[in-house]
Amino acid sequence: MPACHRFRTAFLIALLFLFSCAAPEARTAQSGVLDLRDGFSDGALIRLSGSWEFFWKELLEPGATVERPPTAGGAAPSPATAGQFVSVPGAWNGTVVQGSPIDGIGFASYRLRLLLPPEAVGRLLALRILHFDSAMKLFVDGRPLYTQGVVGPTVHEYSARRRPGWVEFTPASPEVVLLVHVANYSHRNGGFPRPLVFGTAATVQAFVEGNLIFEFLMFGALFIMGVYHLVLFGLRRSDHSPLFFGLFCLLIGLRTLTTGERQFHNWFEDLPWGAVLTLEYITWFLAIPVFVAYVRRIFPRELYTPIETALWIVAGLVSVLVLILPAPTFTYVVQPIEILTVLCGLYLTFVCGLAIVRRRSGARLFLFCWLILFMTIVQDILYSRHYLQTAYIAPLGLFVFIFSQAVLLSRRFAGAFGRAEQLARELADSEARYRHLIEDAHDSVFSLNESGQILTISRAVHAQLGYIPARLVGRRLTDLVHVPPQSNNLFWQQMLEERIQEIHRSGGRTEFACDFQNNLGEPVELLVRLQRVRQHKADEIFGSLAARTEDVLLRYCKEEAQRFEITNNLTLSEMLNQRLTSRLLRYLDAEKMQELRLGLREILINAIEHGNLSISFDEKTEATRSGALHRLILERQRDPRFAPRTVYVEFFMNEERAEFLVRDQGSGFDHRSRSLADEEPGDDEPLLHGRGIQMTRLYFDEVSYNEQGNEVRLIKRFA
Repeated sequence: MPACHRFRTAFLIALLFLFSCAAPEARTAQSGVLDLRDGFSDGALIRLSGSWEFFWKELLEPGATVERPPTAGGAAPSPATAGQFVSVPGAWNGTVVQGSPIDGIGFASYRLRLLLPPEAVGRLLALRILHFDSAMKLFVDGRPLYTQGVVGPTVHEYSARRRPGWVEFTPASPEVVLLVHVANYSHRNGGFPRPLVFGTAATVQAFVEGNLIFEFLMFGALFIMGVYHLVLFGLRRSDHSPLFFGLFCLLIGLRTLTTGERQFHNWFEDLPWGAVLTLEYITWFLAIPVFVAYVRRIFPRELYTPIETALWIVAGLVSVLVLILPAPTFTYVVQPIEILTVLCGLYLTFVCGLAIVRRRSGARLFLFCWLILFMTIVQDILYSRHYLQTAYIAPLGLFVFIFSQAVLLSRRFAGAFGRAEQLARELADSEARYRHLIEDAHDSVFSLNESGQILTISRAVHAQLGYIPARLVGRRLTDLVHVPPQSNNLFWQQMLEERIQEIHRSGGRTEFACDFQNNLGEPVELLVRLQRVRQHKADEIFGSLAARTEDVLLRYCKEEAQRFEITNNLTLSEMLNQRLTSRLLRYLDAEKMQELRLGLREILINAIEHGNLSISFDEKTEATRSGALHRLILERQRDPRFAPRTVYVEFFMNEERAEFLVRDQGSGFDHRSRSLADEEPGDDEPLLHGRGIQMTRLYFDEVSYNEQGNEVRLIKRFA
């Protein structure tokens, strides 16, 4: 036999043995008399169950004698000391008195004659009193020894309380008369719900203390496991199974204190009886959907989700009824909920079996321990219905189930840890491949945060721009933009900043050319590619800087002509500038080409800003000094008067010359006076604009304007 099978067999035998030992020995009383004259052992506990005398609507005086022996089935009314016989334990509901069945509300007396062996006389004996659902008072040989609540003939003289306990007494004769007064105005069932337990004082005391220790251990274990699983959920909120299992442990742990020895009522003596009963019921009702929710997180494909939803609705409605209805009314929901509990248990057994068929991980162990828990739940239901005379043992079944979940949890953690190690190895391999590809690439690969600061950058930037990669981390990418002394550098930095922010806001990707400054202060034209990448904590912008590749076919181009009409978009103008001037690489060196690019850039900017957008020289000067140039351009671009205007560009190139024609739709300007102004140096501070005409005359061989001043032709000869 495999070791696991031997363990399960031994465990089941031990569990059955424990269940069989959980309850005291039963002796049956006959016609109000329990004969123990044949003796009982010192370690024995005897349930005083069987046929007791019953006196309806009578609080029998201690020491009253029986004038006429009662008969089974009830006798005609006679003196108050004559009663009928009822079965204990059990409710008096339905007992026929004077020809009519009685309900659970009322009061009565129970009496039993206990016949002891001669050697028991003078010994210290004890009675164990379990909970009553109402109020009771115990007399032993006429002496009041124990009370739960206040017994009274009317609801105004009555007070319910659940307080299990035990009392000691020393019999003076072999016959002991037990008299119990019971009153009920707060529960659907009245009567004697649990039998008295008889034994020596030492045995009863040990039994009570053992129950207390067991319940405290169970509560402590359930509380610790509940909090532990809630902490697990707090650390990893994506997995909800620890949440529901932790709540289930806390609910059952709290219910443990309201059943059995009922320590909750002893700790909070001023708490009304109905409040404790409400807590006992609600913890039970809510535990059903909570546990089903836990099982669905373990086997999500086996458990039908609408069943969980329906259970939440039923449990919520019933809990609300318990909160708003009085105890005699809401206790009627117990039987339907007991049936629902059993049905849910059967369904969960089916779910576990289905999980085994589908080979779900841990399904066999889960089913095995679930069956143990389910059997203890069924046993508790039968015990509460007086079909069994044992004890509440569902917490013990849950204790076993908890350890099985600890095993499953350890398996899951071990599996998750193994997967994490495997993923870590795969990630390390992937990162090594990534670094190999990135670091050996000719392009500079980088990542930016939302502010445009460089987070990482590959070592290719050293070959491209001469910078050490580590020293660029934390700097803004716009800081690397080339700053020509004759140009408006603020604009190009703003343009790159806008591109970065646009990519961060709307996603997508973009590609454009831009001049960057190397470590010697020289411009290097690079192709910029940007793309937003979603990350767990914050989105990043991944990009690259690549050298402009030469169009091989340009070497064979003899003549080329192009025409463009663009809107007042400065980015488009720069893209057009980059495209047209890149055609000149065949005929000009890099320095000359950069000069032409700078001159054409100024002409295109003037056509948009001064021409189409009607921004005067003074307006641009003031806006540049105040840092509001970008806002001014945006306002003019959105102005209905200027928005429809376009810039027309013609380009012609052959082996002898390159010719550019730029025409805007503005009112034009006096280019002659502007040319003279360009030659006069400023006497207050160097301006960042206003030298476009002077620059173009320096870089191009011919610069000519039309009479209106809104069209300029630029010619550069190659010979």
